[in-house]
Amino acid sequence: RVQISYACKDCDFDVCVACALFSSFDPEQRVIRHQGHREHTLTLQRQAFFRCDACWEESNDYSYVWLACDVWIHKKSAASPPIIPAPTYHHDPLTLIFAIPDMHCYFTRYCPICKERVQFLCWSYYCQKCTLFVHLKCSMSTVSFVWVPLLSMFLLFRE
Repeated sequence: RVQISYACKDCDFDVCVACALFSSFDPEQRVIRHQGHREHTLTLQRQAFFRCDACWEESNDYSYVWLACDVWIHKKSAASPPIIPAPTYHHDPLTLIFAIPDMHCYFTRYCPICKERVQFLCWSYYCQKCTLFVHLKCSMSTVSFVWVPLLSMFLLFRE
């Protein structure tokens, strides 16, 4: 993909034209308030390598940051919708949560899409009715499965 950018070779600074225009025309998107970190505003930063405090994925990406709390959130994670009303892989809506609810923290929870553990403080999507937890990175998956909550088992069927 070709990207046109503004650059300063002396400073080793590079910003794509779309981001530069977006930042200058919509300053409210440079500083946001987010439910996942209600204590402070988060400021959009240039591309850097970091581990996202929402999805726990490491990448070289744009982020929203609050340096005093050492909070770094991918721009993509910050844009996660509060509810996924009709996921392809589950029959109930899923709600974005910012930590595993206390009543579920005594058990290890696994994402049925990637089969990896869902960490206690990792943002995820949650179905309270089924006690289903899905990672942010997996939430837009097209995988479908049968979830058996009482047995904490699942079967995956790829479409």
